[in-house]
Amino acid sequence: MSDNSANEGASYLEPNQWLGSQLPLLSGIDIGGQVSKGKWIVMFHRPGCSACGEELSLLLCAIRDRDSVESDISAVAVVDVLGPGSPDVKVKMGGVDARGRLLTSNHWIVRTPLFVELRQGVVYGYSHNAHGVLR
Repeated sequence: MSDNSANEGASYLEPNQWLGSQLPLLSGIDIGGQVSKGKWIVMFHRPGCSACGEELSLLLCAIRDRDSVESDISAVAVVDVLGPGSPDVKVKMGGVDARGRLLTSNHWIVRTPLFVELRQGVVYGYSHNAHGVLR
C-alpha cells in the first residue's frame, strides 16, 4: 500500500509488492482472521463491476471442474471493495467459502477484479483474471 497526497486519505493497493509477504490488508478485512489460515484465493471485488462477476464465474467453474479430479485448490473468499457512499450489502454467492469486505475507514484504490493466492496469510501470487491464479 502507498499513500498519494493528491488523493488524501486514499490507499493504493499494489499487489506486486506483496509477493512472499503477509497480506498487508489482513487487519483491514473483516474476515482477515479466517483467510490468514490455510490456502485461499481471495478475490477483491467491487460491487456492480461486470468484469468482477464474469471472472468470479470463471474461477468457480474452473474449481468445480477440478473438484471432480484430484486437486489442491484453495478455498475462495470474495472481499468487497466499497467506495465512499457504496451500499454495504452482501449478496449471497454460491460456491464462495467466505464473504467479507475491506473496512470502510479508508478509501481503497485498486484495479478490480484482483485475485490473491494466500497460504497461511502469505501472498504467493496474484492476477487480475481467474486463469492467472489457477495456473
